[in-house]
Amino acid sequence: MERRSGMPLTAHSPLDPPTRLPRCTPTSLPLFVPSVLSPRRRFLSCPGLSCPVLSCPVLGFPSLSFPLLSCPLPSFSTSLLSLSLPLSLSLFLSFSLYTVPVPFACLAQVPVSTKGARTRVASANMIPLIALEEHYQDARLLPESSPHDARPPPFPKPIMDRLYSLGDDRLDDMDHNNIALQVLSHTPVNPTPDMSRAVNDRLASITKRHPSRYAGFALLPLREPQQAAKELKRCVRELGFVGALISNHCNGHFYDGPKFWPLFAAAQDLDVPIYLHPTLPTDETKQALYEGEYPEPIAQLLGSFGWGWHSETGLHILRLFAAGVFDCFPRLKVIIGHMGEMLPFQLDRIIDVTSSIKDPEWSGREFDLSHVWKNNIWITTSGMFSLAPMACLLRVTPIDKIMLSVDYPFSKNKQARAFVEELAQSNLVSRWELESIAYRNAQNLLRIPAVQDALSGEKSASANTQYPQPSRNQALSINRR
Repeated sequence: MERRSGMPLTAHSPLDPPTRLPRCTPTSLPLFVPSVLSPRRRFLSCPGLSCPVLSCPVLGFPSLSFPLLSCPLPSFSTSLLSLSLPLSLSLFLSFSLYTVPVPFACLAQVPVSTKGARTRVASANMIPLIALEEHYQDARLLPESSPHDARPPPFPKPIMDRLYSLGDDRLDDMDHNNIALQVLSHTPVNPTPDMSRAVNDRLASITKRHPSRYAGFALLPLREPQQAAKELKRCVRELGFVGALISNHCNGHFYDGPKFWPLFAAAQDLDVPIYLHPTLPTDETKQALYEGEYPEPIAQLLGSFGWGWHSETGLHILRLFAAGVFDCFPRLKVIIGHMGEMLPFQLDRIIDVTSSIKDPEWSGREFDLSHVWKNNIWITTSGMFSLAPMACLLRVTPIDKIMLSVDYPFSKNKQARAFVEELAQSNLVSRWELESIAYRNAQNLLRIPAVQDALSGEKSASANTQYPQPSRNQALSINRR
């Protein structure tokens, strides 16, 4: 039997819009906590507080400012703690309400509301979560039994055990942390077409057995782009998959070259997203960029999750834009993880630079980077659970393009649940926005039916069975044309 729960995904109305606090005058100055400041005249929503922060511009340099006062906000009325400044001082100082812009929002690690001060969300405990970057490994695709260039990487045994399992232990962990549904994707490999087909068929049998708990991203043979496009069509139309997850390069080649574009054409025609996922650098890249006067394990870390695969995935998005991929495929949907793979922090500068170039190569394109970011790129939080990058992401990205992910089992489901709770208390988002990030945006993008009754219930007696081969007439068939 399918595991069931009584927790439907239901919409909640947005909170009432916040109201501005009155401006403070030089003769009546409440005591507030300081923070990083800037000359933009808007609100700063402090963590745990519903008040602004005051700064004083440096005389003669209105673009510079410094915190004026430092004092914990008392629980009683701040009007009791007002200061009366001498009138002469008011001739030199002008006080304004300031906000933290990008990238200062990240540097200060201060949650900054994109729409003014907000009321805290009461609790995130009952919000179901959909996670999109959740990994597994086919038990029949063992590292020692695969062709050398198609071998999955060997991870530590505790990680491998969780990658192999799609049964009760994974479902229990999901239940305990409000994960209503995982979108499963295979660990990074460079498979042949036959290998891709076999792995996808076995994953389809699992998603069919637990349709309210698992969905599938296809594994594609990028070494043969035409076959990759063909396999994506099969997986979506015949197996009911919701897109594909691909590694950031194929044997050192990014996908801005036209030979890879049949995959983008297929994804656009099917109206499913391509998840561009980091992968390890090639040996040549590792030697050139990450090896240095330090031990080899440090070079490995710098080239992977310590820096390299995030920056290279962000670079890949810029290469696709520069090559005109989004002009050729204006409805293409691309997902990147890790809160934007460093791009949100740099985005304003990159947009300014690219929009100011008058060369025909840039000025003649149909869509600029700002348009592409708002219309073609979706972002997940995978593996990142802090408010500083989230504040930056919220400032530059439409709320309907931000989605939760865990990066299981390399990150833990309980980290995502704790992060959602922290986000609920941060004043960064309204209840509606929190639920959109938690599950609603993923439902809309992937066209997943409302995930109802998913967080508890009877355990399937066959849940721990590993990858039975489905017959053709057993495959879940969904035509997405």
